[in-house]
Amino acid sequence: MNRATLDDVAEEGAVVRLNGVDLFVRRFGHRDLPVLMVIHGGPTWDHSYLLPTVADLVDTAQVVLFDLRGCGRSHRTPPIGDLAESRLQPPLLADDVAALSRVCPPGPSMCSDSPSGAGSPCVSWSNIPMSSTG
Repeated sequence: MNRATLDDVAEEGAVVRLNGVDLFVRRFGHRDLPVLMVIHGGPTWDHSYLLPTVADLVDTAQVVLFDLRGCGRSHRTPPIGDLAESRLQPPLLADDVAALSRVCPPGPSMCSDSPSGAGSPCVSWSNIPMSSTG
């Protein structure tokens, strides 16, 4: 699988390696706009259900969507991938959110549309300000 840097990521998405795992990331909107990183619900969901909302946001923000480790097109557990289940702990997911925020343009805002509550702990453990829509 080819890996990209965040600069290579566009609407169609690309795999970015952070914290030793491959995360599938997509970017929408103009690169000069403020970044809004949106975290999907879980634990087994992916970002795709958030796509219809992106169109409403791209005029005001550069939207970054990604699949948490173990979800969607990111690094998966067997039989799909080789990620150990022990590497799915919430603090590790939070580390991924923090790492992705560090490679985003300065000061991304966070949003969790997470009825399951999966996104909120990730953001709180990563020490990044967040607003919740879920």
